[in-house]
Amino acid sequence: MAKKVTTYYYKTKSPKWDKEKLARINNTVIINNHTYNRDNIFEYDINTLVNDFKNCYWNEIDYIKQSEILINELFLSYSNIDESLILNRVIVLNSVYSTNIYLKEMPTIVSILIKYEEVLNEDSSDVSIVNKICDEIYNKLEEKRYLYSFVTKYCSHKKDMIYPIYDRYVEIMLKWYRDNGKVKEFTFSDDALNSYKHDKKSFGDYNSFKKIISDFQKYYAKNISYKDIDVFLWSAGKEFFPIYTEQE
Repeated sequence: MAKKVTTYYYKTKSPKWDKEKLARINNTVIINNHTYNRDNIFEYDINTLVNDFKNCYWNEIDYIKQSEILINELFLSYSNIDESLILNRVIVLNSVYSTNIYLKEMPTIVSILIKYEEVLNEDSSDVSIVNKICDEIYNKLEEKRYLYSFVTKYCSHKKDMIYPIYDRYVEIMLKWYRDNGKVKEFTFSDDALNSYKHDKKSFGDYNSFKKIISDFQKYYAKNISYKDIDVFLWSAGKEFFPIYTEQE
């Protein structure tokens, strides 16, 4: 008889937890000789917290560090933009961040991204371009998928001071702070994260997401950049809320 495989994960649409499943999720991590507890993570000095998680993941794990160097070179070191450069960006981002882009989809995605290159170079506060790019990719892919996380990563590597990155671990940590933190002003609805309508479906709303990140920055991470907030939320989410399977 085949073993049953059960996946445990954070219930994003409900703040309630199953006690048995909660016990299987990491509660405490030790980084740089500092012990961090998930339940009172809001009480630690934010600069120490961010630096410890950033150094642990970004500076000490060599493949991540080297990958980021390569990605930055691909995004920042070229004046002549062509399809081969965009393709290399897509391949590296997809490989490093596991954004689940299929090889057959890459030519279509590249042809769309190159059209937005000039706009993404501008210092504009209008971030609606993220959903516009997602819409166009969705419309042209044979298998309809909304590549929201990938597009935010692409845009962020173009202008990280304008475009924070969306990731499932980032969402989990934002909801953890919302549901358990001591700043009541930091609040948002689950629907706000997925209120963008396209093709009669609901997808990630980037304007809402950026506002939530900006509020997090205001209430919990003053003077911390979007980039460092992303690294902290992503790495803390992986530590405190690992998504894994267990055979029963």
